[in-house]
Amino acid sequence: MRQNKNTGMKHPDPIRTTDEAYFVVGESDFGFYRDRPRRCEGGAILYCCGGSADVSVDLSRRRVGPGTLVLLLPGSVLMIGDPEPGFRMRFCAFTAELFGILSYRLEPSFFRILGEHPFSDRAGEGGRGIEIWFDIAKYTYEDRDNMFRRTIAKNRLQNVFLEVYDKLQRRIGLRSEGVGDRRNELFHRFIHLLRSACTEQREVTWYADRLCVSTRYLASITHAVDRKSPKELIDEFVVLEIKMLLQSTDLTLQEIAARMHFPDQSCMGHYFRRRTGMSPLEWRRRR
Repeated sequence: MRQNKNTGMKHPDPIRTTDEAYFVVGESDFGFYRDRPRRCEGGAILYCCGGSADVSVDLSRRRVGPGTLVLLLPGSVLMIGDPEPGFRMRFCAFTAELFGILSYRLEPSFFRILGEHPFSDRAGEGGRGIEIWFDIAKYTYEDRDNMFRRTIAKNRLQNVFLEVYDKLQRRIGLRSEGVGDRRNELFHRFIHLLRSACTEQREVTWYADRLCVSTRYLASITHAVDRKSPKELIDEFVVLEIKMLLQSTDLTLQEIAARMHFPDQSCMGHYFRRRTGMSPLEWRRRR
């Protein structure tokens, strides 16, 4: 992906990973993501340790302050806005490959549900526990000569995922509602499919067919769970993807339209304006 010439120069990506640096631990003000939606190739666990800021993860957004945990699954779109002076987050980043190894033995719904709830408050004793976890993760990160370092890192990550998932069950009542409930399961399958296919598919029928349900039943699910229609959710994901490409790259509008599988630039412009009130070029200039 081509980056804008004047972005990311003063603020390198703190959660960038490579095949060699598959596990990275540290602390940052996340200036690289300031007012710029950027897609994370890998994943990360973030913990606010000072100040506050507006944090967006895909379509979820909230004001994050000390004690808040943010979970980024591989492919998430992250943006930081309006940070207070002194805003800092501790982070533990990992490659998509390591995440794949980590999640191999876990249910797919496990991570779909985590992906739909990226924020978790960890004040009090829970906050102290996550701080200790980061200290231990940092020790593992710095112990580069340990021959079992990769296995240990995987176990550290798995532990915190399970911990966050347990707290989510308590907070939003997933256990009482039944994680295996067909309605909730289909909704999360729809969102999971939408994340990977929104650049190519914008028709509700395509998603309904892949989920082996009728468009009417899919609509009843999304309305019950999120009070939105399937089309509204599709449009939100598509517009988010276009915004990310407009702001985080120097691709031309024609190139973005091609990447998003629109017939041409004009069709994408009409689609974008109808949902945001401005043209893609206007939005890019304002941002």
